[in-house]
Amino acid sequence: SNCRGSGNPNVGVTVYDSNNVSFQNVMVVDRLLAPGDSGYADFAVAQHTPDPRYYFGKNEWLGTISLNAPDHGYYMEPDHGQILDPTIRISNAIAWNAKYIGFNFDRDSANTLLENITVLSGADGIRVGPNLAGKPGQLRNILIAGAGRYGVNSAYPSNHVVVYGADEAYNRKQAGCENSCYTSNPRQDGATASLRYLPRIEPGSF
Repeated sequence: SNCRGSGNPNVGVTVYDSNNVSFQNVMVVDRLLAPGDSGYADFAVAQHTPDPRYYFGKNEWLGTISLNAPDHGYYMEPDHGQILDPTIRISNAIAWNAKYIGFNFDRDSANTLLENITVLSGADGIRVGPNLAGKPGQLRNILIAGAGRYGVNSAYPSNHVVVYGADEAYNRKQAGCENSCYTSNPRQDGATASLRYLPRIEPGSF
C-alpha cells in the first residue's frame, strides 16, 4: 500500500542509492501513466541516503532509448555530497518524443558526461542543473531535432551540437556553445541527411 498514490513516481527503470551500475542496450517504449500516478521518467536515478554504503556514482547508460515518454526521457537527481566520480555517463542514447524534458539533470550535475545523444522533446532537449561541486562535465556530439523550450539549458558548455526547431537554441542564463554548434535541420542537411534513423548519424552527413 505504501507504493500507491501520487507521492510515488512512475519510472521505467531506476538506479537508486547505487554505484558501479551499467545499463547497456536498454529501451523503454510507450510507458503508460495510470490515473493517480506521478509522472517521472523512463530512465531515472536518485540518491538520498547519507550512509556511505549507498553512495551514488560511477554509473553508465550505454546504448539506451527512451521512446514516447509521457513525462521525461531521463531524469537524474543525485544529491550533492553523496556522489562518486565519475558520476553519470550517458553515451549513444536517445530521448525521442518525451512530453517534457529529454535529458534532465537536477541537483548537482558534477562530473556528468553526455555524448552521442539524439533528442526530440516537448520542453528542454537537455537540461543540466547547477554544478554545485565545481567539477567538470561534458556535453558533446548532440543532435536535437526539436524542443518545446530550450534546445540546451546546461550549466556547462556544448561542443559539436546541432539544435534545430527549438523555441530557443540556448538558455542565455546558462553556459552556451563552446565549439562547433549549428542550427541546421538534421533531417534535410545534405544529400545524405544526418538523421535518417534514430540510433545513428549517417556517414558523409553534415
